[in-house]
Amino acid sequence: MNAPALVGKPYGWKFLRRHLYSAMFCRVLHNLIISLLCLIGSLGGLCAQDSIIGIAYSSSPFQIDGDPADWGEEFLEMEYVQQNDVKGDANTAWVHLAWDESNLYLMADVRDNAVHAYEDSLHRLHLNDAVELYLDPLHDSGRRMDLNDYQFIVAASGKHAILKGELSRIADTTQTAPKEFGISTLVYTAVSKLQAGGYCVEMQVPFAGIGLLPQEGKRMRMDFCMNDLDTLVDIRALPDGVEIPRFFFSNWRHDRDFSYPHRWLSVELQGHADAVTALSRKYAREWLYLLAAVILFASALVVWMAYRIRQLKHVPEKRQVPQWERVMSGDPPSADAADPGEPGDQASPAPTAPEHPAIEKCRAYILAHLDEEVGPETLASHCAVSLRQLQRVFKENLGISPGNLVAIIKMERAASMLSSGKYNVNETAHALGFQDGSYFSRVFRKYHGHAPSQLVQQKSS
Repeated sequence: MNAPALVGKPYGWKFLRRHLYSAMFCRVLHNLIISLLCLIGSLGGLCAQDSIIGIAYSSSPFQIDGDPADWGEEFLEMEYVQQNDVKGDANTAWVHLAWDESNLYLMADVRDNAVHAYEDSLHRLHLNDAVELYLDPLHDSGRRMDLNDYQFIVAASGKHAILKGELSRIADTTQTAPKEFGISTLVYTAVSKLQAGGYCVEMQVPFAGIGLLPQEGKRMRMDFCMNDLDTLVDIRALPDGVEIPRFFFSNWRHDRDFSYPHRWLSVELQGHADAVTALSRKYAREWLYLLAAVILFASALVVWMAYRIRQLKHVPEKRQVPQWERVMSGDPPSADAADPGEPGDQASPAPTAPEHPAIEKCRAYILAHLDEEVGPETLASHCAVSLRQLQRVFKENLGISPGNLVAIIKMERAASMLSSGKYNVNETAHALGFQDGSYFSRVFRKYHGHAPSQLVQQKSS
């Protein structure tokens, strides 16, 4: 008996068609589900993108030292939990952000029980326990990084690097992440400090370096990623392209593919400085100039006061002047005189004893210029001798210095003027070349032993 043939039988073709249609339906349904999931994911990304994260203003700069102690609760804090399915635990990072007129600040306090940092090569720095910050300062990038986009990498060891969109790579449309090391001159500060149960990273990115003028309401795109290396294998011996065992990475939305600016979160600079801080920072250069001017003025005042004090020390007391009669022989004042005359009068009795011609010239010059400030240098020039020679002549003949003679003659004339009752203290001081009345009073008190006002009161009484 022959076996029945399947070919040509109606139920055989129906069986094949039914299974073929079922496979096609399953394939279409599978693709539809995948597309729907992708659409939902995209919508979720757009929703996340549309939400704005505020970055608080800081009135004082942070010390970039890897210590989270100076970050208060007023600054943005985001808790980021990274699930590592293989090892069954989670790393956690508390991310803080702040800004001021000069810098963007970030602090990431990472909790990781096993910190590894083997790689020190810039191109493989991300293969360590590390954090990464992505920035689109102008908030203008699309699906690929451009020349204004940056990627900052800071390893747990403290070594850090920066990548930037590169022109030739951007022109190559086959590259999804057109970035490169070493093409940015941006100087930023980054510190990583190991601590119990993890490490802390602090960053300071200057706004001037990333081409942003910071002000309240300014928006950027930003992404944060945490890399976690948990293998004990020395990955430096592994060639490029080889999958690193027990290496996990994701951004703060748990996305493992995050080099695309349109997926980054939008952040906004919020807050501003108080009026005093804003003015001090706006006019920092002017304040610096003002401070320099105040310091110069104070220095000049100190020098002037020191000069006055030195001059005052050189004023002798009348009772201690040696050979007083001989010193004053050219201008013997009389307290009982009715009118001592105006300052500058040169009338004086003839010297009672011969003296050095230079002394006579000096006395005559002082009397002729009572309303001027006369110094020893001026007297030496008038006598056509050196200052040292003139000082020696005065010391040998009178026992005083040329400056002492100026003070003695002026103070004796001041006593005569005040005793006459025609002049008050300020008029007398001005007539004798003193611009400062208080200094004149100190010199008068030093020479006569009492204040000039005492003579005025005696005359009035």
